[in-house]
Amino acid sequence: MKVSELKRCLWRELDAILNELGFTRVSYGRSGDLYCRTVAGGSQQISFPTYSRGGRVEVYCPYVSLHLDAVEEFVARFEVPSPVPLTPSDIEMRSTLGLTLVKWSLIGLIEKTWIISDESSAYKVARKLAPWVISKGTSFWGQFSDNLEVLRILLGDGKESRRYGGLDRFRAERAVALTFRLDGKEAARKLAEAKLLVLRGDQHAEFKDWMHRALP
Repeated sequence: MKVSELKRCLWRELDAILNELGFTRVSYGRSGDLYCRTVAGGSQQISFPTYSRGGRVEVYCPYVSLHLDAVEEFVARFEVPSPVPLTPSDIEMRSTLGLTLVKWSLIGLIEKTWIISDESSAYKVARKLAPWVISKGTSFWGQFSDNLEVLRILLGDGKESRRYGGLDRFRAERAVALTFRLDGKEAARKLAEAKLLVLRGDQHAEFKDWMHRALP
């Protein structure tokens, strides 16, 4: 089978499982496919990164995430305009918090990939992978069902915050956006000024430029 056909087999099997749980697969072209389930104020998302190698399809560690509409729209509104303007779809696929799911083997090694070489293996991988991802994702989304818990992670600077929220500047921007929504402009401004004191290098400069546009 061609790689494109193998991928179609995988998506068909995942669709059958995840559609029943309220997820819809959205294709973002070169950025790949994303499963989204609408919740109050945003969406729960699942990504299955796939790669073609030697005529086979490899599924890398899945990524579960939470997208908060108001936060991502606020952050995007004040970014430096790019040569290719952002579209609503570009913003919809962003994650406010996320987690890469790692599966460990019996001997303590990370199983980074699931291999698909034919229609039968696509079925087996989907049936094995989807329930595991949903179990892990349900725990993740439950943990961050409260915006105050999301804000706690975005405000932090430790290992847990970096694990879920990414780079320091990304977390700072989203913390300001969520604070603006929860507590208003002045609280957001005070937070932004505090973040300027701890960010360093390029992240400091980029956040400062963004802050001046967001909170003039």
